[in-house]
Amino acid sequence: SKFSSAGVPRLGIPENWMSDGPHGIREEMIWDKWRNAGWTNDSCIAFPALSCLAATWNPELSLLYGKSIGEEARYRNKNVLLGPGANIYRLPLNGRNFEYLGEDPYLTTKMVVPYIQGVQSNGVAACVKHFPGAGIYATRDTHFVPECNTMTLEEWEQTSGKVYQDVIDSGVWSVMISHAAFPAVDDTKIGKRYMPSTFSKKVVTDLLKGKMGFNGVVITDDMYMRSCKSMFSSREEMYINALNAGNDILLGPEMEPDFQPGYIDVIEQAVKDGRVSMERIDDACSRVLEFKEKMSLFKPGIYSEEQYPGKATANTRALCTEIAEKALTLVVNDTGLLPLSKKNIKNIAIVAFAHIEKFFGSMDELKEILEGMGFKVDVYNKLTQDLSKQIAENYDLIIYSTFIGPHAPCGKPSFYGDVMKSFFNVLAYGAEKSVCVSFGSPHIFYEYFEFCDTFINAYSYDRTMLETFAKAIFGEIPFVGKSPVKLYPQRNF
Repeated sequence: SKFSSAGVPRLGIPENWMSDGPHGIREEMIWDKWRNAGWTNDSCIAFPALSCLAATWNPELSLLYGKSIGEEARYRNKNVLLGPGANIYRLPLNGRNFEYLGEDPYLTTKMVVPYIQGVQSNGVAACVKHFPGAGIYATRDTHFVPECNTMTLEEWEQTSGKVYQDVIDSGVWSVMISHAAFPAVDDTKIGKRYMPSTFSKKVVTDLLKGKMGFNGVVITDDMYMRSCKSMFSSREEMYINALNAGNDILLGPEMEPDFQPGYIDVIEQAVKDGRVSMERIDDACSRVLEFKEKMSLFKPGIYSEEQYPGKATANTRALCTEIAEKALTLVVNDTGLLPLSKKNIKNIAIVAFAHIEKFFGSMDELKEILEGMGFKVDVYNKLTQDLSKQIAENYDLIIYSTFIGPHAPCGKPSFYGDVMKSFFNVLAYGAEKSVCVSFGSPHIFYEYFEFCDTFINAYSYDRTMLETFAKAIFGEIPFVGKSPVKLYPQRNF
């Protein structure tokens, strides 16, 4: 299925269940569809984004983060977490930045290794991704189009390669391969385009399993992505090339009865025809069996649901609060507006900018939190010049609240259309009593708010961060977070 494999009951080989991560255990999915199953008894904690975790610069919190998410995975009967993300990024235009730990290889390694150790302490496999990385200057999204890592091998070994080597040496159990090409290692082309790493034996077998010494399980990224499907004339050719490259588990191949022939039938026939060797099948099966042994899947009951309810929820909520409080970053406070004095404020306006409805729902939560502190609060989802003037005249505090995040909008992380037009009126009136905040990309500051006097990076809009933001602006807790990325363009990285 999309996130599971059935195992072989007659041989006593257990099934395998994965969860897309790395910020919480994903809702239950329909077995063979990219749709949630709509369960009413399905729940998890919304963890802060990894960019938020990175802003704490605290490896001990990263260990506890991984341990807590591993506990929730076990409670939800998931034994593989498809995360964490360990890529290095240095441009704001990559829509996957939220799931990485910043631009510095040293910080990324210091945070990602304990995260993995925490996850795997619960018998849950971490699957670090997306090897070998799309490149530190990548901007394209492999869900839609192939990306190309243009680094030299030497550059890669000093940045992303160093991180992945440290992760492998620390004992990660699985690695996810990127659909990005890496011509410094394999400059083979399919038509006019470089071959994605997913299909490159030089990347998967020679580099990852050979030179770097990874002896765990290699998992592809989703095989349904356009960056895969657009490279081959048939599904059969795509699956065979991925398996021959050295991948041990293919994520989300098309199965029977919706597709004929299904993935298993394709591979079986390829073995019979000699297009896939039994040696390759044996290697993949051996790795997967050892993988399941590490997760204690051959010992039913060693991890039970009774170990985790209550404990996981209470501990995890407390941890998320600590992460939020140590990550919240005061970017600029040029006029000394913060901390605010409650006695001078009665009416607050929240002006929200985003491209997803869920964020506006979270602003209703922020309204509720501020009302609980004794203020009268109104939320606005658009801004005209006249409205900007009215807000400045009628409110004691204006909070400009923004969000750009994963596939929100889908494609390049940017505001556009009517939302973008509203920025003509941001801070047109009442700038002296305005606080601007990003609950998503930390790069919103430079791209849209560099002219403001008071700006905060919150990284995430979960309930815990909303509560933390409200406490911090009124001085109940200090701002102690440090940005994991440079917020101004740099000539040299």
